[in-house]
Amino acid sequence: MTEPLKQAPRIRPESPTRTQETVKIIYGVHSLEVDIAGRSVAEVRDSLKQALNIGPRAIAIVDGREVMESHILQSGEILEFVRLAGEKGSGGLVPDLGVSPQTP
Repeated sequence: MTEPLKQAPRIRPESPTRTQETVKIIYGVHSLEVDIAGRSVAEVRDSLKQALNIGPRAIAIVDGREVMESHILQSGEILEFVRLAGEKGSGGLVPDLGVSPQTP
């Protein structure tokens, strides 16, 4: 080992003071990562409805599957609120997930 390296102060990586409990939340063009693991979908919807302009009829999707409002979020999950296709005019019942129906 060279002399300058021997004299360099040793740098230790910082030990984390807390664990990351981050969940990614998406609604339309809005997206954020929040330290909310352990909370229910209903709690998240209620606390972020104004900030993200989440519609009251938006469906909750976690990691690609629809979940109940009572679902408890885990660290690393992605929670997405989606509106129903045609919700404003026709009262459609199909979630708009960006997938077009296949015809035989």
